[in-house]
Order: sequence, then structure tokens, then C-alpha cells
Amino acid sequence: MKVSFDKDEIELTETSVIIRRRNASSQMATGVSGDREIGLSGITATQLKPGGFLPGFLVISYPGSKPFNGGFLEASQDPDAFVFRKSENGAMVEFKAAMDEGRRKSLASGMGAASDVSESLERLGRLLKDGVLTPDEFSQAKAKILSN
Repeated sequence: MKVSFDKDEIELTETSVIIRRRNASSQMATGVSGDREIGLSGITATQLKPGGFLPGFLVISYPGSKPFNGGFLEASQDPDAFVFRKSENGAMVEFKAAMDEGRRKSLASGMGAASDVSESLERLGRLLKDGVLTPDEFSQAKAKILSN
């Protein structure tokens, strides 16, 4: 699944999210050239702000990423964010839902990036709190982590 905006692109694969900066102004703002790949199993949170008067954005967080506090201007300068126009709102809602499902599958299959049991359980709790996992999926994944 891919969404494009002004030559930039975000793609969801089975194992990762790839942000491609092709627009010169976005490359200059973020300091990123080339592709930025973030493994689904390492994503700890996402924030989707639909476009309106200002463009919308999707910010992806993972262990070691800087905390996101801000709006469109900050997102346009964040290498872990994808900015899009209002006309892509529907596509981005679908993208986030597919990404959340990929995260859920990755975690349920035991492919989580955290090597420490306590980190895995903490991350699992955040996914339950964020609504990415149902209570049943949480219980199954927790049992799997504790059995390893």
C-alpha cells in the first residue's frame, strides 16, 4: 500500500513502513535524503492528524525516536513523519489501519523487536492501551511472550 504527496511517498510492506523523500523542500526540511525504513515490529505509537486548512500528517514513534510534540510545522521537519494534503485523508486512514494490523500480526507472531521480556510486555501494554490490540489478542501475545 502506498500514498503519495508532492513527490514524497509512504509505503507499507509486510515488515516495514518506508518513507521516501523525493521533494527537494521536504528533503531540506528533514535533512533526510533517500528512504527511511521503520520496522513494523519496532513501532511503539503512531499519530494521525487529518488534513484540513493545513496539511495532515502521520508521525511514527519507535524506541530511540525523539518524542513528537507539535503540529504541522514540526511534522514537516520530522524525518519520522509523512505530510499529506486533505484529499489524501481517506487513504491515510486506511494506511494507518493497515499499519496497525501489520503491527498486531507482527507482535502476535512473536516477531517483536524487544529482546527483553519486560520491554516486550511494556510495549504490549501500550498497544492494548492504544487500541491496536483487543484484550484477547493482548492475553494471547502476553502468554506467548511469557512462554518463551
